[in-house]
Amino acid sequence: MLRHPTLPNHHTLATLFKSCSSLISLSFGLQLDTLSLKLSLSSQPFITSSLINFYSKTQLPNDTNKVFKEIPHRDQVCYGSIIVGLAQNSWLFEALACFANMRSCRIKFAMYSVSGALRAAVELVTLEQCRIIYGHAIVTGLDLGTVVGTALVDGYRKCGLVSDAYGLFDELVLEMGIIGWNTMMTSYAQQGEWNLVIELFGSIEARRLVPDEYSFLAILSAFYNADLIGETKQWLSKMKFNHRLEPLLEHYTCLVGAMGRAG
Repeated sequence: MLRHPTLPNHHTLATLFKSCSSLISLSFGLQLDTLSLKLSLSSQPFITSSLINFYSKTQLPNDTNKVFKEIPHRDQVCYGSIIVGLAQNSWLFEALACFANMRSCRIKFAMYSVSGALRAAVELVTLEQCRIIYGHAIVTGLDLGTVVGTALVDGYRKCGLVSDAYGLFDELVLEMGIIGWNTMMTSYAQQGEWNLVIELFGSIEARRLVPDEYSFLAILSAFYNADLIGETKQWLSKMKFNHRLEPLLEHYTCLVGAMGRAG
């Protein structure tokens, strides 16, 4: 395209930034950033959001923050991108500060800005902050979104409030994908409630959802926490031979731990 007289526009560059993010191609992404400056496209909303996502995926939160601060007119897409990007890179306080700034600027919340802020609050294990953010989600009509709901279930889990986690999960159960089910299974697994974990796993199969590596990690963790070595071995075999999923280091760690506890 560059060899011909047709110059790329903001849609072209946004698509290319997305490709660089998927490939984690830092060098080409930096060249595109320079090109967007030369073409005076760097302040376009499509470009800035894509660029924030690119720097987030390449784990450069300083650059992510710099791009955001240089945006002249910030909309909900830009805010959503920066909040999620900072949370993904463990800039948790900064992510929450952006969420607060978004609120003070009276910019309408989007699903990803709320889920990103919830992720930051969950990582900080600040239950009150989780509830405040969820309250904003209710006001803006996002409380039934599975992305937001799953994030809050995870927040309750990390704070040890399993009954609250299940209450919310039960409200959203018809919309929950495999990530939500895995989160709930993990909540019970941490308590050693292996029977409830297996019950949820049965419900996953009954709903024709496809269990993944994290589903089995929850099951193995539950048996490990309950000191059940035989069941740990059995389900590791089921994972490998019945479901054709290759166990990872974390799965074998559960078995090693169970063996250690059993002497």
